[in-house]
Amino acid sequence: MNNVLGCLTVATRQMVRGGAFNQDQLQESVDGMIDSVIRCPDAFTWLLRLRTKDVYSHDHSLRSSLWATQFGQHFGL
Repeated sequence: MNNVLGCLTVATRQMVRGGAFNQDQLQESVDGMIDSVIRCPDAFTWLLRLRTKDVYSHDHSLRSSLWATQFGQHFGL
């Protein structure tokens, strides 16, 4: 799982239940997001602005980009 939101959701659920969570997996996801922001800071700014205007479009954009990323990784891109 390479998305930060998914990793945070899983980690939160595990902590609420009193269990341990995969810190390395969460760190890897956060590192990927940070690398992306460093490469293209304007995209992250626009994504934050979109969330303040339309949460559905924001969430849809994130889901679409995650699917596209996973699809690309599947084909070795």
